[in-house]
Amino acid sequence: SKAILKEIVVSRSGAFRYLDGPRALDLRPPVYGPDEVGCHDMRKKVIPFPPRKVANSRPVTEGHSRITGALQSMIMAAEPAPQKNSPQEIATDVMNDMIGGTFSSRLNMNLREDKHWSYGFQSVPGSERAANCFGACPGADRQTKESLTEMNKELHEFAAAKPVTDTELQATVLNRALSLPGSRESLVSVVSTVQEIVEFGYPDDYFDTYAPKVRSLRTADIQDAARSVLHPDNLIWLVVGDRAKVESDIRALNI
Repeated sequence: SKAILKEIVVSRSGAFRYLDGPRALDLRPPVYGPDEVGCHDMRKKVIPFPPRKVANSRPVTEGHSRITGALQSMIMAAEPAPQKNSPQEIATDVMNDMIGGTFSSRLNMNLREDKHWSYGFQSVPGSERAANCFGACPGADRQTKESLTEMNKELHEFAAAKPVTDTELQATVLNRALSLPGSRESLVSVVSTVQEIVEFGYPDDYFDTYAPKVRSLRTADIQDAARSVLHPDNLIWLVVGDRAKVESDIRALNI
């Protein structure tokens, strides 16, 4: 990996380039105009698609989008979280894997595999250098009120009444540690790794020491992270669905 790193240079403009003679790749993200989307050929230029056309737009009033006739709802919950490169970052990532960051996480196994209410559940810790957030979002749910209840219950239980078990921790640690080599096989993934090191101020050996740090975690470390990051009573909830059908049930939950 050190030989590859020597070939990757951070230019003064902050762009990453892989030096390969005349075919050097400019990996700076493209910039699109307000009325276009496009794809980025890293060796050439931005190739725009035709202007976007917005059809069947609905007015927004009182902070609510008027969506009528929706058969399902999208539920999101979020709260402020510590910035990247915090002392508990690795423990927080492992904690998130157990809550909703992997297929075998508690909330995915509950809402998707057990109750079949959702296409899938995903929770993510933020990836910003300064202000950050922790967010949780199941796919489309037909049982809006019931799904909200289960999400709220699971998050409260993880934070206090039903803490992480040794079995959960061992499975999650193995998944994180053993998948690390495969996630750095391609040129793009290596460049992305170097970009993370630069952007978030990690030490140069951050990923060399990552797996041992993950394996050293104990259940107490995960619960400490949960107490620092996960505050179920302070979550901001966002539900996108048919307001006429779901609003009264949601308000009755008083969460």
